[in-house]
Amino acid sequence: MKMTQKIVISGLTAAGKTTHTKLLAETLGFRAVHFTDLLLGELRLEAGSADQVWFSRLREIESMRAGGFADRRADESIAALLETDEPMVVDAVLAPWLHPGRQINVWLGSDRASRAWKCSVSRLPGVISTDDSLRLLDEKDAFTRAYLWRERKVDLYTDRSCFDLVLDNSHLIGEPTLDAAREGIRELHQVLLAYVDWRLGRQGDALLELADTAAPGLAAVVRMDVDQLTLPHTVLASRRI
Repeated sequence: MKMTQKIVISGLTAAGKTTHTKLLAETLGFRAVHFTDLLLGELRLEAGSADQVWFSRLREIESMRAGGFADRRADESIAALLETDEPMVVDAVLAPWLHPGRQINVWLGSDRASRAWKCSVSRLPGVISTDDSLRLLDEKDAFTRAYLWRERKVDLYTDRSCFDLVLDNSHLIGEPTLDAAREGIRELHQVLLAYVDWRLGRQGDALLELADTAAPGLAAVVRMDVDQLTLPHTVLASRRI
């Protein structure tokens, strides 16, 4: 069987999907595909930064998504892309459930506080406080959760059965600053890239090497989980310990 050249990154709002999709695609030399860009195209709205769009125009976009027609067309575009031979990293929350296939499915977890911090350091329009961030995060996640339940009777908040790798970056931002956010991104990228390289057959010992060279917190976690790599569903919780 031909080895997959597709990686799908899923997660809740502001978990870092867009950032890590771009970074991983750039590192691998793959195409980066973002569900938000496809959806905005279906809605005839100007594309832009995913977080900027969602936080500045959330209610407008959600009113235009009523009925789910634009979402379904964007989902169909994702499904068609996943059937091609083109190597790509896809940023799409629901694709692992809606389009099961041979792609590598990654869940990027992050708690509400960490995601609110990300919104704060990103200086998103319309977000002037942590309370604003949490309110908008909850509204968008609730919309997405309801859509997935209608389509597949699956709970976005609890079902991780379709994922090959489950990551948690909740504690990789030690404080709500841009420098801390960048360092957290760098540390998580090491783990994500090492796992994907292993799955793509590029570096079979990449995770073992990471365990010896990474920051102490991540190294301990990688050592703890590396024996599980023969299992179909691997959990690497990238928490500082």
